[in-house]
Amino acid sequence: MTQLINPTILIVGLGKMGGALVNGWLAQDVDSKKIHVVEPNPNQVMELNCKTLNVYQSPKEISNNFFPDIILFAIKPQIMDMVVPEYERFKEKSTYISIAAGKNIAFFESLLGSDSSIIRTMPNTPASIGEGITIACGNRNTSQKCKNYFFYLFEALGQTEWINDENLMDAVTAVSGSGPAYVFLLAETLANAGEKAGLDKNMAQKLSIQTIIGSSLMLRSSQENPSVLRNNVTSPGGTTEAALSILMNEKGLNSLICEAVETAIKRSKALSN
Repeated sequence: MTQLINPTILIVGLGKMGGALVNGWLAQDVDSKKIHVVEPNPNQVMELNCKTLNVYQSPKEISNNFFPDIILFAIKPQIMDMVVPEYERFKEKSTYISIAAGKNIAFFESLLGSDSSIIRTMPNTPASIGEGITIACGNRNTSQKCKNYFFYLFEALGQTEWINDENLMDAVTAVSGSGPAYVFLLAETLANAGEKAGLDKNMAQKLSIQTIIGSSLMLRSSQENPSVLRNNVTSPGGTTEAALSILMNEKGLNSLICEAVETAIKRSKALSN
């Protein structure tokens, strides 16, 4: 984790991703007293199982003398334009960070002013277990100090990358932001196929999940690229080659994943309008 004094964090929203971020920070010993949360749903707060968080049901409850270092928006893109303006009063001393898919920096500048420090990020849900990856970019007001805030928060949750071209964020969203769902779907469909082939449900799920876990760990530990590892498993004339002839045909997995990513990119762009 980047070494600097713990910043004060105000996170707006405790949905799936917001909750994952807070749980990840707590697991990595980020000072819970430095974490402030705006969340009207008490059930969402209770799921965090941390009594030392500072919780508000509305930004109106926040003292005028309180200025967080970071305000992180973790709410649905569709309600951003209603919620974000309520936090403009903090802009002189706070850096704004968004995890919303599709909402670009220009959108936030239109609500908070072009003189605000704004960072757009795309994390993913494995952040809740310290295995996420988060990509970020910032506007022209993003100082090195602001970038350090980003790295401090998100290095605690996995890998981080900073990019300078915001246009790449839609592709990032489609690949890594939505990517865990693709992997979970693979686990689901592989288990279903095993069950259809005669395995009992529990055995099929165990085989599917552990195969994906083991293969993922091999990918991370190996210096070979995925295609080499795939070839290493594929014996000429064997069962794997037979299966791959289906998955790798012109309408197979490559085509489907490319189409899925392109569709996700289009949706991400649509959310910016």
